[in-house]
Amino acid sequence: MIPGILKLFHEHLALGIHASFERTLWKVRKFCIFENMASTIKEFVNNFDLCNRANTKKIKPPLGKNIVPEMPFLVWALDGAGPFPITSSGNRYVLIGVDLFSSLVVLKCIPAMNTENTIQFFWENIIAYYGLPEAVLTDHGSNFDNIEIKKMFSEINCKKIYSSPYNPQCNGASENKVKILKKILSHSCGKLTQVDWDKKIPLIMLNMNSSLNTVRKFSSFTIVHGFSGKSLADLQFNKPTNLNYFDGYDSYVTRLIQNICEIHQMCLNEIKIQRSKQAIQYNKDSKETLIASGDIVYCHDTTSVGRKSTNYSFRGPYVVLS
Repeated sequence: MIPGILKLFHEHLALGIHASFERTLWKVRKFCIFENMASTIKEFVNNFDLCNRANTKKIKPPLGKNIVPEMPFLVWALDGAGPFPITSSGNRYVLIGVDLFSSLVVLKCIPAMNTENTIQFFWENIIAYYGLPEAVLTDHGSNFDNIEIKKMFSEINCKKIYSSPYNPQCNGASENKVKILKKILSHSCGKLTQVDWDKKIPLIMLNMNSSLNTVRKFSSFTIVHGFSGKSLADLQFNKPTNLNYFDGYDSYVTRLIQNICEIHQMCLNEIKIQRSKQAIQYNKDSKETLIASGDIVYCHDTTSVGRKSTNYSFRGPYVVLS
């Protein structure tokens, strides 16, 4: 009799509509009372199959091991921005590459966000200038997650890592650059109504790479080259190029190597400090999930996408065998 009452108050459209434990208990109490009422209703609601398939929460696990490259150009993050208004050259998107050590940005305008343009960008704009990386981070966009891309990375022995909602440190660098790029384009192109915004990309890239990185304490240009490059501001204010430090090739090379080593060590320390702070902040709301043999679990249904989808978010229940 009790299961029938609980099913009525929890499932009926006019009475329960799969309400939470607190709401179901509140409604049942108005009409009846029985022994161990609260615990019985809580167990009934928590184990109700349809609710679990529709409402099961994704538990945020602790942050995994942070990716901290030891030097420039070993690990890149790739992302894309757009679509923007089509330009007179036919471009609508911007591919973005970010070196996770120096935060150096590489930008390229493209007409379509597809695999062919992504592979071409990777070879011509990253590998050709900075060498083969050890790892590349991307999201699960179709131009980053396909057979051709995986084959390319396999051939060059480059580890492919996908970001996820539970791994925010993975693609945070490129996502931040996307925000900066959109902001700069909006300011410089009148809310992106101009058809020549792609012609501004080289100057934007120069600006992003010559600006101070607040985490690393240097500009990306300085981290890579060991000295500050000449900027448009230097040209505007007729600032002379400082050549006083050049007193011979050997001494110049020695000082340059020393500068680069010191800058890289300082950057590495700052990156590790920042990643440690990120992990502490992230893990405040995380919980490690331990699953053992015999546990009842639900699996996320990836075919049910979009907030407006009426499909159940999870499939199951399943019993863990081992």
